[in-house]
Amino acid sequence: MHLSTPLVALLLSSAPLAQSVAWVVSPSDPTADFPDIQSAIDAAANGDSVILRSGSYDNFEIDGKALTVVADDGVTANVLGFGPGDAFVRVVNLSLGQTVVLRGLHVISGQVFGSTVAVRLADNAGTVWIEDTTIGMFNPFSQGVDDLHGIRVENSDSVLLVDCDVDAHRASEALSIDDSTVYVYGGRYEGGTGATNGAFPAVYHDAGHGARLDGGALLAFGADFIGGRGLDANPFICDPPTAGGDGVRLMDGGFTELDLLVAAGAGGSGGPCGQPDGASGLPVNELGGTRSTFGSHARSLSMNSPVYVGDTLTHTFTGSPGEVVFTVYAASLVPPTFAPQYAGPAILGNPHFFLKHGVVGAGGTLVTSLVVPDFGLEAFSVFFQPLFVTTPSLEIRIGGPSATTVIASSFAP
Repeated sequence: MHLSTPLVALLLSSAPLAQSVAWVVSPSDPTADFPDIQSAIDAAANGDSVILRSGSYDNFEIDGKALTVVADDGVTANVLGFGPGDAFVRVVNLSLGQTVVLRGLHVISGQVFGSTVAVRLADNAGTVWIEDTTIGMFNPFSQGVDDLHGIRVENSDSVLLVDCDVDAHRASEALSIDDSTVYVYGGRYEGGTGATNGAFPAVYHDAGHGARLDGGALLAFGADFIGGRGLDANPFICDPPTAGGDGVRLMDGGFTELDLLVAAGAGGSGGPCGQPDGASGLPVNELGGTRSTFGSHARSLSMNSPVYVGDTLTHTFTGSPGEVVFTVYAASLVPPTFAPQYAGPAILGNPHFFLKHGVVGAGGTLVTSLVVPDFGLEAFSVFFQPLFVTTPSLEIRIGGPSATTVIASSFAP
């Protein structure tokens, strides 16, 4: 279904967007603005967009600046880090009202000694939005598995993870949350396998958890959290196996779940020395805090991003057959407010606008599209949140959101 949409009203109501600038980054194209991400971030002002062409990039940090960093649709933009190091992607010190959007990245991190975090989000009063991003961790050696995390969130008020895939490694946690509020929509988070430090005497580490919450809140919708598998016993020196990881380890804070796949990691095998198998983890290990479960199923929205002026923006909705679908969209976000009656949070700032898309088909999906007009701006991000309405009861359910970055056609590759 093709739509026309009053996006012009959104732009006319959002004057700060008029100053936004697009910066093109490519490690191989000499016509790009910069060859590396950090140089573009340093040059950018609040509200600017950094567009990544295909290639491999070094670590980067966004410190107290509202930015969008987005890989071109369909390209591979690898952020490569090899430790030791604090983190390979860092977003820190955002003020209330500032938003950072990261989309379409592939973060590959590895370490030899010391702690390693692939993505660290810390001390943010503003919002961090990460979408359609994969994180792969590897450790070519056995040492230094004391403090590993795929995504670590600390003292951050509003983090949204949309359709991300985190494959942790060697006793690391896929998602680690300390005193922060994190919303997870879709995606997969798998803890790392059990590990040894490879030294003598050996130190053994249990497998990592899919997610760990120690203060704050984790609200998850339609996602997978899988504990890592324990390390098998060493058959040569009869060292013991290690325990499997938990799907979710709840230590403190509030865990709200809707339509999750939560699986425990199996313990390692005991081996020929007669040791018993390692203990398996738990799907949800409730050591503290509170847990709330909603019985409905998750609804979702996915969109292509970035989209250049004159190209087609496609919305793909997943819901229940017969539901009527609307989107609410805006150019800004507010700290999410969870609405139990709608089984989801309100996240969009003012002004925001409504658009009717149609009815979910018998297969559970609805696809609509629109051609993006020219707004006379270099780049800006728009956030969409779907509403699914059941008739005739008029029951409303909020679905998983998506963000797209609109870019002037002159920047198209």
